[in-house]
Amino acid sequence: MEHQMQISTNAEMMRNALLERVLLSSSGVFHLGAHLGSSARRYAQLRKSVVWVEAVPDVCNELCRRIQTYATQSAVCALLDEVDGTDKKFYISNNQNGVSSSMFSFGEYGSGVNSLWPELDLKMTSEIMLRTTRLDTLLNDYGIEPSRHDFWELDLQGSELNCLKGGESALKFATAIYAETSQVPVYDGGVLLPDLEHYLEVAGFVPLWEPEL
Repeated sequence: MEHQMQISTNAEMMRNALLERVLLSSSGVFHLGAHLGSSARRYAQLRKSVVWVEAVPDVCNELCRRIQTYATQSAVCALLDEVDGTDKKFYISNNQNGVSSSMFSFGEYGSGVNSLWPELDLKMTSEIMLRTTRLDTLLNDYGIEPSRHDFWELDLQGSELNCLKGGESALKFATAIYAETSQVPVYDGGVLLPDLEHYLEVAGFVPLWEPEL
């Protein structure tokens, strides 16, 4: 067991080192699925220009307050999807200021008896209606140049593929993407890793590492 733990730690260290190198060489960052901007200080230390996108208005307002001292960072409130102008139900989760909130409700492995995190007792506690925006539309409306933000971090709780399909023009300028994606249905209808990998491979990306489980 001790040997296995060491292997896992080494793998994580190698992954983090690789991620750091890619981030350092980037022109800037699109952080899509911002929540409260936990990486803001690190981005500032690396002197990166960052555009944060957060769907929930109250959370985005707090995010704007938290990053206001970072001159090269800005936040936009938008629900990213593959189509513009559709009103969608958005589910608010009960954990850490709604960090697991999503356009999808929890699936079999997100909540209930099969939850991967039973100690958190995850559930969606409320719903709001939000209007969707394509990433390409958002960048055009705000005059944001995608070539100046070629590192993308996606933490969209199951809607990563929806976002990419709505940002196909901008995606041509991306050189690296870091995405948190499930291999089992944590969200009901959310994208799973094989489908996301296939989409990105067709777009010309190759995986730099695979999940251990």
